[in-house]
Amino acid sequence: TEIYTLSLHDALPISNGDLYTVTPHAVAATLSEIVVVNPGVDLSGSAARLSATATPAPGANITTVRFLLSGTPLSTPVTGAYETTLDSTTLKNGPYQLTAEATDSQNVVTSSMAVTVNVQNPPPTIAITAPPAGDIAGTVAWTADAAAGAGMTLKQVQFQLDGKNFGPPVANAPFSTNLNALTLKNGDIKLTALAEDTAGNTTTSDIVTVKVTNPLPTVQITSPIANATVVGMFDVTAQANAAIGIALDTVQFKLNGKEYDNPNRAEPSQTAYTVTANAAAVRNG
Repeated sequence: TEIYTLSLHDALPISNGDLYTVTPHAVAATLSEIVVVNPGVDLSGSAARLSATATPAPGANITTVRFLLSGTPLSTPVTGAYETTLDSTTLKNGPYQLTAEATDSQNVVTSSMAVTVNVQNPPPTIAITAPPAGDIAGTVAWTADAAAGAGMTLKQVQFQLDGKNFGPPVANAPFSTNLNALTLKNGDIKLTALAEDTAGNTTTSDIVTVKVTNPLPTVQITSPIANATVVGMFDVTAQANAAIGIALDTVQFKLNGKEYDNPNRAEPSQTAYTVTANAAAVRNG
């Protein structure tokens, strides 16, 4: 809308044919108003109701209203009753900014103030069912029970060893994998499993601590024999064998408790390992 004014600043007579300037002054349009009146603070379930009130600007009508969640349109624009439903089960739990936009008959779009809402759907549940806490050796079954929260859908279960993903996710029950303790160093390890639903909500199981107790390799020096006298350069030979089912990696010789020479890399079927020592490099005794 524009208003035109004419100002005369002196008392000179106005004659036909005199020209006078008319200056337009822009006036801001009155915008429509829109307010989100529903939902409450928390959203859950597959049919959370959203509604808004809209007041048109003078001389205009509200034609459509659409709702946006954190800037993303939730549905096609609505007419008449300014409401829609939201399937919150498709959203990850947490806070979102809900707004509404009204478009009037003059094609002017007005946005509401943002309302913070929290999506709060029940998370999945999960527990490790095997192995129990205690000692393990060899290959053991590692299983878990998992379920989605009410109204939600379970996506997968991810087994974790010492906090790191172990193997690919398991999408369908029974949720299980095999844990080959023969590939692990002896000692305590922590087992967990993480359940994830299709909205991205996750739950981690309680920790189950197990102790890997694989049999140890055997090693024995076969030459020189104990208390033998050695001079100059001489060979030291050892017989080493891995435990059944476990591959031998290296054999490290030591002199007076300290590593001597580089480790001998084990080869398949190899049992004897040799290093050459120099008696002249150490004190008699």
